[in-house]
Amino acid sequence: MTSTRAYLEKALRLVVNEAKSKVARPGTCKFLGYRVATRLKEAHIRIAPQSI
Repeated sequence: MTSTRAYLEKALRLVVNEAKSKVARPGTCKFLGYRVATRLKEAHIRIAPQSI
């Protein structure tokens, strides 16, 4: 998370809230009610099971 945070703050000039941010595999977390499912190097957006 440290290197990602440094890149976002220095190169893109974004503010990172560490309490709300995390680095994880795409299938393990949801974002705005959706999750990203990967299969054979292809990404698919699906509704998160918690949202249904």
